[in-house]
Amino acid sequence: MLALTRPRSRGPLVASVLSLGLLAPLAHADTLTVGPDLEVYDFDSITQAVNLASPGDTILVAPGDYPGFQVTGKPLTILGSGSGQTRLTSKFVSAFSRRGPCAFRP
Repeated sequence: MLALTRPRSRGPLVASVLSLGLLAPLAHADTLTVGPDLEVYDFDSITQAVNLASPGDTILVAPGDYPGFQVTGKPLTILGSGSGQTRLTSKFVSAFSRRGPCAFRP
C-alpha cells in the first residue's frame, strides 16, 4: 500500500530567495566619475551620470565648471573635489527622492 505524505512547505525558502533577489540591487552601489576627459572619466556632465546612475550610487565630480543638475526619484551621493574646485555654473540644483536621501557636496 502506498503511503501518502504531505510535501514539506517551501514557503519560507521561496520567500527568502525572493527577498534576496529584491535586495541584491540595493546591496551593490557603483561609483561613477565625471570630468572633462572621457578617456579618464565615465561622463563629462553631472546630468549624464545622474541619468544613468542607480539608486545608492556615488558620483565623484572632478574639478571644473558644470551646469546645474536635477535628481528625482533616486537616492544618490554626489561629491565634488572641494569648495571652489567643483563649481556649478547654474544655480539650478534640485535633489529630491522619496526613497532615500540625496546629498551634494562641492
